[in-house]
Amino acid sequence: MPHLDAPTVIRTKRDGAVLSDAAIDWVIDGYTHGRVADEQMSALLMAIFLKGMGPGEITRWTAAMVDSGERFDFTDLRRDGKPLALVDKHSTGGVGDKITIPLLPVVMACGASVPQAPGVGSDIPAARWTSLRLLLDSPPSCRKIRSGNNFPTSVRRSSPQASWRRPTARSTHCATSPRRSTRCR
Repeated sequence: MPHLDAPTVIRTKRDGAVLSDAAIDWVIDGYTHGRVADEQMSALLMAIFLKGMGPGEITRWTAAMVDSGERFDFTDLRRDGKPLALVDKHSTGGVGDKITIPLLPVVMACGASVPQAPGVGSDIPAARWTSLRLLLDSPPSCRKIRSGNNFPTSVRRSSPQASWRRPTARSTHCATSPRRSTRCR
């Protein structure tokens, strides 16, 4: 396998070539663990924006980001003796909670549990004002769980919308966000 470093990966995409699975895995892992600088990730994301990604690259990038965070196994969850349906609605940005607010109660009314990973800016007080109003007025089963440490226990106890940390999502958001208020890493 060739030596991988951020300038090589950036150059590869800048020049219009396809990123290898190894390069994608390396850059996501390196960025998540601080071996790839924000400026380097920004340059790579700009190259990706300008040159695009093929379906294979997108699939691998998505898998690498998913693998960068913590996964939970809820196959043992039951409601009335039947396996509990778990659904995730994650915003890709730009729509805020305009979808979450009407969608979450409908999905939960159908019996699904929604352990949702919220957008990266959720810890910024003004970022989730509409969610806050909705969740303050909602029953406990609809409230967000703010601690990743008790996430599995809380999902088992109720049918919540919960949050946990996805380090790569936070990091890539920070690399591209024009807002200085976003807390990175």
